[in-house]
Amino acid sequence: MKNDQYFPHDATAGNNIKLMILIESEGARGYGVYWYLLEFLRQQAGYKGKLKMLDMLARRVKTTRAVVKRIITDYALFAIEGELFYSPGLVERMKPLDSKRAAKSEQCRRAAGSKWLRMSECADADALQEEEKDKEEKRISSLNPSKGKASPQPSPKEREEEGGGNSSVSTQTEIKTPPEYAHNKATHNLEGLMRSLDALGVRDAKEVNAILTLSDYGRLEGVIWQLLYHTKWGKIQQPGRFLIAGVKKGSG
Repeated sequence: MKNDQYFPHDATAGNNIKLMILIESEGARGYGVYWYLLEFLRQQAGYKGKLKMLDMLARRVKTTRAVVKRIITDYALFAIEGELFYSPGLVERMKPLDSKRAAKSEQCRRAAGSKWLRMSECADADALQEEEKDKEEKRISSLNPSKGKASPQPSPKEREEEGGGNSSVSTQTEIKTPPEYAHNKATHNLEGLMRSLDALGVRDAKEVNAILTLSDYGRLEGVIWQLLYHTKWGKIQQPGRFLIAGVKKGSG
């Protein structure tokens, strides 16, 4: 049975003096209403229910609001806190399960933190390796200037003139146009992803396009967000390559 459906029920509960008084006054019907109320509270946040739901609760157990209210207020079995009611006994019986759940949640949180730390370290190592590879290629190229010599690139001014205006517009057009579904804020945070990349200085079109593709354009709950939120960026020299390597590892 799932933990969100379970609560302990003592086999001798009917011998409790308060419940004996309840049974004496209300009979088996009142005893049944009492346990139905506990089942209801078990499913509520903080094990507290709203008093304004008494009519609905009464309909569920085929009785009247007056009966349900009397069982809540007249037998010291429930406590009232403003517009809420709860069972101190149920809260007490749930403490062991709540403690186990909290411990498990903390264990999972720590495990997840270790996972993202390892992923961050691996991604950082991959980015560093790529950086060293580029440096080595440039060093070899400088020793052999005739090998793989690229044609001279136009100056920013020349690119601006060829583009007919603003050079930044030309650079912007190199970035992929996101698909329509990427603008659905219920599933994606494309705008937030682009802001984060810009803040990190990731503006190279190839890197941006790679990150957009690998993250499915900033899909929520994706690896990209764990990397963005859990990375100490002051130590990262190549944030674009770091993110690409990290998302590849996390998605693999």
